[in-house]
Amino acid sequence: MTYVGKDRVVFVPVMTGREFGFILGLKGDYTDETWVAFDFEGNVSVNISHRDYLDYQEALAFDQLCASLGSLFVDFMEMYYRGEGVRIIDRMDAVGVSFFS
Repeated sequence: MTYVGKDRVVFVPVMTGREFGFILGLKGDYTDETWVAFDFEGNVSVNISHRDYLDYQEALAFDQLCASLGSLFVDFMEMYYRGEGVRIIDRMDAVGVSFFS
C-alpha cells in the first residue's frame, strides 16, 4: 500500500493475512506496521513492526534489518526507473510473496 503525504511517500509492504484490512479501507493507520518512506529530498526511513521483527528468522540486529529493507526498496526504485520493473516481480516471485501482498 502507498500513502502520499505532504513531505514523503510511504510504502507499507503488508504481509499475507493482513493486507485485506488495507485493501478494503478498514485499516488506514500504518504507523504500527512495517513501512519504508522516501521524503522528497531522497532520504529513506524504515520502521519494522514488532510483530514482523519477531517473525524474522535470521539473527540480525533491528538496525541491520531496517537498513536491509531500506536498501531493497531503493534497489526496487532504481530498477523501476531504469525500466526494469519486471525484475521486481521476478524477485518477489522467487521468495513466494502472495499476489495480494
